[in-house]
Amino acid sequence: MHPLVRQFEEKQKSVLQDKICKTIFNVGDKIKVKMLVIEIEKGKERKWTQTSEGVCTAKSNKGIASSFLIKRSDKDSTIFMRFPIWNENMQVEVVKPGRVRRAKLYYIHYRSKKKSAIKAPLFNTVKYEESLK
Repeated sequence: MHPLVRQFEEKQKSVLQDKICKTIFNVGDKIKVKMLVIEIEKGKERKWTQTSEGVCTAKSNKGIASSFLIKRSDKDSTIFMRFPIWNENMQVEVVKPGRVRRAKLYYIHYRSKKKSAIKAPLFNTVKYEESLK
């Protein structure tokens, strides 16, 4: 990476440090994302919260461009949604932790909802993370 780009990213990280998503989640976890959407049309501003719930299938850590991918399944359709991690208008909540052996779960993309079920962890990860502190 070019030194100027690295310097720019370091500057942006220091500015956006309090705006990062602070929830710890892994690939395979079922998560709920609450995104504040602001729509401006003809001078009128409209705000609402859009909620998406699904399995996190991939995370990419590329500095400010870090993001994660969610697979959201209904009866008939599957939707993939990519969210940036450096977003102040977003809240992430872990609904159910999952146990996987891969960093990217692209093989789940083409499976049905029932066949793409992810196993639960062997122990409670929240208590484990608290004991490490």
